Amino acid sequence: MLNSSKNKVIVKIDKKKLDNKREKEGNFYIPSHLQDYTRNLQYGQVVSFGSLAKELCPEIEIGSTAIFHHIVEHKVVNKNVAEGTDAKKQIDERIIKADDEFEYRFLFVDRNPIATELFGVLIGDYLHPSKEQVFCFPMVKQTDYQLIKGIYINSETDLKNIEEQLEIVNHGKNEMFRVLQELPPLHEKNELLYENTKKSLSEFEKQIEALTDRKRKVVLDELIVAATSSSQTNNEIKEGDKIFIDSKRLYPLEFMGLNFALIRMYDLIVAKEVDGEIYPLNNYIIVNQHIADERVGSIIIPENARVKPLKGIVTKAGIGSNSMPMDIKEDDIVIFNKRGNVEIFIDEKPYLIVHNQNVIYKLNNNNMKAQPLADRVFVRPSKAETTTESGIIIPDVAIEKPSKGVVISVGIGYPEKPMELKEGDNVMFQIGAGIPMEIQGENILVIRESEIICTI
Repeated sequence: MLNSSKNKVIVKIDKKKLDNKREKEGNFYIPSHLQDYTRNLQYGQVVSFGSLAKELCPEIEIGSTAIFHHIVEHKVVNKNVAEGTDAKKQIDERIIKADDEFEYRFLFVDRNPIATELFGVLIGDYLHPSKEQVFCFPMVKQTDYQLIKGIYINSETDLKNIEEQLEIVNHGKNEMFRVLQELPPLHEKNELLYENTKKSLSEFEKQIEALTDRKRKVVLDELIVAATSSSQTNNEIKEGDKIFIDSKRLYPLEFMGLNFALIRMYDLIVAKEVDGEIYPLNNYIIVNQHIADERVGSIIIPENARVKPLKGIVTKAGIGSNSMPMDIKEDDIVIFNKRGNVEIFIDEKPYLIVHNQNVIYKLNNNNMKAQPLADRVFVRPSKAETTTESGIIIPDVAIEKPSKGVVISVGIGYPEKPMELKEGDNVMFQIGAGIPMEIQGENILVIRESEIICTI
C-alpha cells in the first residue's frame, strides 16, 4: 500500500493511454502561451491521498479518477551521470514505482489554487473540482480566440495581418521621419511642406498605437459553468451560469467524451450574465469611459504623463475578495491605467471592465474628494533646490527631479499588508516614480507605497 503525506496524492496511470495521448499531440495548432498547459494533461486512478487533499477536494476517494496538471510528468537531469552517456541521464522524479502496464506518480496539492496540481476528481459520471477550480463548457463564437473540440485555437491569420500592418506603418513612419530630417531649413516657402510632413508623421504614430492596442487587446470568452467545488467559499457562481473570462486564462480539457475549459482560480472570472444583464465579479468594475473632454471635476491629466490614464464613471462593481476588498462603488469617478482592460458591449454601447488594482484613484461623486486606492498614496513633491548653501545658483539642467515630498492622502492597502504610511509623513521616493497629476488645483504625484524609499 502506497501512503501519501499531507500535501500529496498518489495516482496510478495507464501507460498505454498516456502513450496514445503523446501520439495525438501536435495535431492542432496551439498558441505558444498555452503549449505548456495543453501538453500531457492527464488523469489516473487515486491510490492514496493526504489530509490537505481531502480538505481541498472533499469528494476525493480511493479509486476515483483524478484530473491533474501536466507537470506531474516531470523529468530532470541526473547530474551524477557523465555528460553525453545516454538518455538515462533524464530521470523522472515523480515516479514512485512502475511496471509494464502502470506508473505510480505523486502530485502536490496546495491552498494556493495556482500551485495545486489536482484539478478535481471524477466519481461515476460527475465531476468534482478542487477548491477554487471551475469547469466550464465553452461557447464557441467568432472572436480572435476560440475553444473548438477542446483545443484552444488562436486566430493566427488575424495576428499575422496585424503584424504585417505594423511593419508597413513602422516603415512609413521611419521614411517620413527621414524626409523631415532632410528638409531644408524652415522658411515661408516650405512652411506648408513642413506642416504636412509632421501631420503625416503624427498619423503614422496614431496608426501604430491603434494596431499595438489591437494586438494586445484582451478577448473575453463566454462559458457556461459545468461544475464548481463544494468547498467554494464564494457562492457568487453556480452550475449553469453564463460567465466571462480572459481567453488566455483558460485550460482546455477533453475527457469522458466532453470538452471543457478549466479556470484555475475563481478570482480570474471577470463577470457573469443574469437575466440578460452583465454584472462584474470579484475585484472587477464596469466603467462608462469619459472621452468627450480632458477634465473630470477638478482633475487635469497632463499631456506629458508617461502613460496617459483614462477616466470614467463606475456603473457596476464586484464585491471584492478576501485578499483584496473592493474600495470602489457605483457612481464613483475613477482614473485608471490604459492597459489591461477589457472592452465589452452592453446594449450596443462600449464599456470597459477594469480590475480595481488598475484604478489609480477615485472621486466620490457626492463631495468630489479624490481618494488614492489600494497601496497608492498622494504625495506633494518638494521643490528642488535652486541655490547651494553658499548662494551659488544651480542651472535648470543640473537640477534633479524632486525625490522628497509630503504624504497628503493614503489608500487602504491590503488585508495581508496594511499601509505603513500616513498623512503628513515626509518621504523620500525613487526619482521618476509615480504619475504626475493636477488634482483639485494642486500638482501631486500618485505613487505606490513600494516606490517609497523611506520616511524622513
